[in-house]
Order: sequence, then structure tokens, then C-alpha cells
Amino acid sequence: MCKVYSAFHLLFYVSKFLGFAPYALMKNGKLIPSSIAKKYSIILCIVVIAAEIKVFAVEVMKDTPLLLVGLVLLSLSSVVTHILSVFMSINGSKKFIRISEKINIFDSMFHQTLDVRKKQFYSLVAQIMIGSISLGSYLFWANIYIGNKEEKWEGVVTKLICVLGDYIIVLQYTNLVVIFGQYFSHINIQLIELDRIFSQKPTARHVETGIFFISHVSITSAKPVRHELRDRVSCFMDLYEKLFDATRFIDSAYSLQILLIVAKIFVHITFCLYLVFVVIFSTYYDKCYSINALFFCFWAIFQLVLIIVCCDYTKGKANHTAVLVHKLLNKTKDPEVRDELQLFSLQLFHCKTQFTACGFFPLDFTLLYAIVGAVTTYLVILIQFQTAYPGRRNVTKGIYLPSYVRISEIDSNRHPF
Repeated sequence: MCKVYSAFHLLFYVSKFLGFAPYALMKNGKLIPSSIAKKYSIILCIVVIAAEIKVFAVEVMKDTPLLLVGLVLLSLSSVVTHILSVFMSINGSKKFIRISEKINIFDSMFHQTLDVRKKQFYSLVAQIMIGSISLGSYLFWANIYIGNKEEKWEGVVTKLICVLGDYIIVLQYTNLVVIFGQYFSHINIQLIELDRIFSQKPTARHVETGIFFISHVSITSAKPVRHELRDRVSCFMDLYEKLFDATRFIDSAYSLQILLIVAKIFVHITFCLYLVFVVIFSTYYDKCYSINALFFCFWAIFQLVLIIVCCDYTKGKANHTAVLVHKLLNKTKDPEVRDELQLFSLQLFHCKTQFTACGFFPLDFTLLYAIVGAVTTYLVILIQFQTAYPGRRNVTKGIYLPSYVRISEIDSNRHPF
């Protein structure tokens, strides 16, 4: 069975259940496009759209105009992101198959064992269980226990599918990115080993074959060692180029979905914090509003940090290779090895590993700083608009309510999630 499948075993079935895996697994462990899986994804997407429209229409009629704009943006961002992600998964199913094939090839080149992939499988199990249990428990608590007692299960299920679906896409992307970060880390380890060899005296040098050669070779002649080191550097160059091309392919396959998810995260963080402000400074809303808003705010931040940390990890491992190559250049005196290292350095200069969202912005910690600044700006604008709105004022809490909101219309048991 294919090694990457052993790591993505559970993620494959969860993605297929949610409509994000329109392919089938063959007995030899290879993935192939499946027309049945595509039809299932389309039907599930249509069912989710119909159910969400029904539930959303009922909630909008029962909620007050004060929160209507926030409700519309929060609901539409989740539904639209889910629908587009499903169709992009269907359209890009062959890309994921190619990615899995590339990973199997790299596993063979790096001599990755099945135990390594099993560890990643257990990590995926933990990630999926944490997300599913957290979201399921919250939606049950918010919509059944403290929410509208007449709320039907279809509303809870559709919300769970929409929110969990985006989380599964994030897990697919981040785990693939981390795998290639591990590959770059293997190259760096071998470069550190070369640095140790260059630090030795020429007569005492010996070359350990590591991940690229099958057996251990000990050489005492300086000339064979020189040729061996040159070939090793050339092998690193070829392997790094293949890894760089693979990371660009992953970026192109998921960049549009990640762009939509990041945009949805920005909308959720902004309006959830705004809803918390509305609840805190108003005596007319149930405090469950703030709990619901804070949960989705923290959930959005968690997904954003997960994307950024994984992308920054792989980016750091890939870019650290250039530092190690320059250290080797300073230590080696052999002209042939230096020529190969200089070519490698030139290649690294032109092959900067970076993950972006359709090229709009890089997926690193600068994105986190930018979102914090943008959320703060929009939050201040919304709060100023809220407090300056002409209408009846709640004197005890210092917040203005629109003149068209009647106290009798406000149902303290309703919440916007």
C-alpha cells in the first residue's frame, strides 16, 4: 500500500464524506478520478445549499436588524467558501493525485519508512478528532441546548459540514506542506554532514552515504572523496529543484481555496469581535451571543495560525539550505566542489520557496500582522458607527440602538450562529 495513503488514511475518508475527495483508491494504493465520487460531491453540495438557505431564511426573519448585516456576511462567507471549495476540489482532483504520486517518489528517494508515515497518521487522527469534537459539541450546545428548541438537526448538520469542510481543506494543505518541509530538512541534515567532512583533514575524510546511497563507503584517498563530494552536491541540486517544483505545484493547486478561507477568516474575526462588543455594551441581548462569537473568532484564529505556522516552517527549512551552502563554500578549497556549490547557490538565489494565496499575499507571519491591523481598523470603524448611530440610547451601557429596533422585537434566546 502506498505510504502517503497510510498517513492520509483517515483524512481521505473524511474528505470523501464531505465531498472534497472526488477520487477512488485502487488496490495497489493509487488514486484515480471517480465519476461516482464527483456525483456524490455535487449532490451533497446541492443539499447543503438548499438546507442552508432554508435555515438562514428562518434565522434572518427572527433576528433583529441590528445584527442582520453581520449575520448575512458570516453565513454567506461560510456557505460560499464551502461551495467553491467543493467545486475546486472536483476540478482539481487530478492535481491531488499527482501530488500523492510525487510524495511516494520522494519517500523512495529519502528512504522514508512506513513508521514515519504512521506517526503522521496519528497526528492527523488527533487533528481531525479535535476539530470534529470541538465543532460538534459547540453546535449542539449552541443550537439545541441553549438555542431555539425547535431548531432542527438539519441546521446543525449543514453548519457542521460547512465549518468542518473548510477545516479539512486546511488540514490537507498544511499536512502536505509540512511533508515537504521534512524533505527540505533531510537535505539540510546531509549538508551539515558535508560540513563535518570538509572540517576534517583530507587524509582522514570518509563519506557516509546517508539517504542517497545504499551502502556505507569509507574512502581514504583525497581524489575519490573529491569526486564523491562533487557528485553529492550535484545530487542535492537536482533533488532541491524537484522539491521546489513540487511545492509550487501544491501552492497552485490550493492557493485559490486558501485565499477564500483566509478571506472568510478575516470576515469572521472582524464581525465576531464586533458582535462581542454589541453584546457587552447592550442590555437587550443574551450573553450567549458573546460566547458564540468568541468561539468562532478563536476557531478562525486557530485555522489562520495553523496555515501560517506550517507554511513558515517549510519556507524556513527550504531557505535555510542557502545558509548551509554558503558555509560549505567558505570551507572547501577544491575547485570542482566549489563550482558545484556556486551553481547550487545560484539555483537557491532564483528558487525562493514561498507559499501565497493566488499571489495576493504570502502565507507567513506578515499576513498575521496585516490581518491584526486590518481587523483593528475595521473594528474601530464599526464601533464608531454603532455608537454614533442616531436612535434611542441605552443610558446604563452607553450604546445606541437604531430607532427601528423595538425592544419587544428582541428575543434574548436567539443568537446569530
